[in-house]
Amino acid sequence: MSLLSEVLGAVQSIQQDPELNALRFRHSATWSDGTTCRFSVQDPAKDGRSGPQKLSTHPLEASLRRLKVHPDDVQPAPGASTPYQGGKLVRGFQTDTSDFTGQQTGVCRLVDARAYPVLAVSKAGQRLRLLIIAGRADPLSAGSGAQDVRAELNASHTGHTPPGVVFQVGEQFVTSDGDRYTITPPVQRDVLGDTLGLSYQGSELAPTIPDEGQPPAPPAPDPADSEDPWWTENP
Repeated sequence: MSLLSEVLGAVQSIQQDPELNALRFRHSATWSDGTTCRFSVQDPAKDGRSGPQKLSTHPLEASLRRLKVHPDDVQPAPGASTPYQGGKLVRGFQTDTSDFTGQQTGVCRLVDARAYPVLAVSKAGQRLRLLIIAGRADPLSAGSGAQDVRAELNASHTGHTPPGVVFQVGEQFVTSDGDRYTITPPVQRDVLGDTLGLSYQGSELAPTIPDEGQPPAPPAPDPADSEDPWWTENP
């Protein structure tokens, strides 16, 4: 028997051992796509956890996780999520099949306040968290045409949104500090979160943004749409 055959046989015996699999795949959950599976989650950092420096300088990289699913269970679909360690674990795409194990490893993102520290609310009332990184471009530039002068929005910042949060170019949001941004090109879509161009539009009165898990309060009615008591006849 060759060395390769011995190694493959040993790997196969480990994968078929119920006690070892129970130790390897300690988590079990039903994901948002309805898939129920046993799985393990690993931090790519060498020591098994993200260091404070990496969290502060590269929070999105520090939020990546490896997902391994029990060989007898079905993998959750890309974009599916499940609660995990006070945040939400969102599955991305998977790696190529391993030559030794015959299995694939999923790439996930742990969505929490460490990865997306900025709390904001869109003009439509959607509450969200995101990561904002300052750039070097001016928020606004002017260009002259044949008959007019045009002002164009520039991507003075880069925004990273959590999976499932979708903005379109031209939409606006305000952070909890009162900073207002407009979405500009380029926009890059990804199952683990989009990357957006942001144009800083100045500061305004900081909005009151509801706490996590609470929906935003409905907007106040326009007085022009309310009934004027002066013209209301009493019965």
